[in-house]
Amino acid sequence: IAYTALSLGVPDRVRFRYRLNGNDTTWVDAGTRREAFFTNLGPGSYRFQVIATNEDGVWNEAGAAFDFTILPSFIQTRWFLAVWVATLGGMVWLVYLARVRQVAGRLRARYQAALVERTRIAQELHDTLLQGFTGITLQLRAIQRVLAQRPQEGAEALKSVLTSADTALRDARHMIWDMRAVELEERDLADALEHAARAMTGSATELVFTVTGDRQGLPLALETTALRIGREAVLNAVKHAAPRRVKVDLEYGARLLTLRVSDDGTGIAQDAMEAAARGEHWGLAGMRDRAQRAGGTLKISSEPGRGTVVSVSLPSGDTPVALTRHDG
Repeated sequence: IAYTALSLGVPDRVRFRYRLNGNDTTWVDAGTRREAFFTNLGPGSYRFQVIATNEDGVWNEAGAAFDFTILPSFIQTRWFLAVWVATLGGMVWLVYLARVRQVAGRLRARYQAALVERTRIAQELHDTLLQGFTGITLQLRAIQRVLAQRPQEGAEALKSVLTSADTALRDARHMIWDMRAVELEERDLADALEHAARAMTGSATELVFTVTGDRQGLPLALETTALRIGREAVLNAVKHAAPRRVKVDLEYGARLLTLRVSDDGTGIAQDAMEAAARGEHWGLAGMRDRAQRAGGTLKISSEPGRGTVVSVSLPSGDTPVALTRHDG
């Protein structure tokens, strides 16, 4: 800011003092300088005051004054501050929501994993221990009927029951370890399925077991799925349908493993079929769930008095697995 003062005597001896109200708290002695410099002034209203003294040292206390206002830039306005605070708050809120969603997603994933594991364990229990002990019960009942009349035949049948009990115990032990199908450690799929089916049907029901196609080793998970489904289908037929004959067909295809279990029993009641569709019949629903998890399909057809057919198709891939088993 430039300023000056008139002096008719000695102008070079005129001295100045100035003060900027709103920035300075005291007078600034400028000497004979006739300019004032200010930097970094913020937005607001200011009053520049200047006084002078003549060559005799007498100060003009009235002086001169100049009022001016510096307008704020956009980033210095209250609107900008409000927008900035709102934006910052919004970003913090979004980060909070993202964190909440992340934590909720992890909790849901853990819950789903626990639910899947719980379902898997329950299904393994159903497909191993329950099937095994149900088969033992059916055999014991058959032995009970023939033991009095044919004790030798009953004794031979008891050996088979003991073998089934040993298998069930080993199955339980392996289930606790890693849920493996113990039967597949000693036999291939066809032999293990036939052995399990014959143990369940006993002597009261005729079993017809056929194998077609290129009999080969398949991935253990696939063989376990086929074995569990086949055992459950045979067990359901013997336990609920009172069949005279059960037929098991196992077909090794180029890309599909097909299993078909049919019987000439009483069939499945309509309410049981509807319960299975709703997932309330554990055995039927479990077979369908196993097939789906293996990427396959399962179909059940039944009419009262005309038997039941359970058909499952599982993708087997292109690479066979060596037929090797280890004794348990």
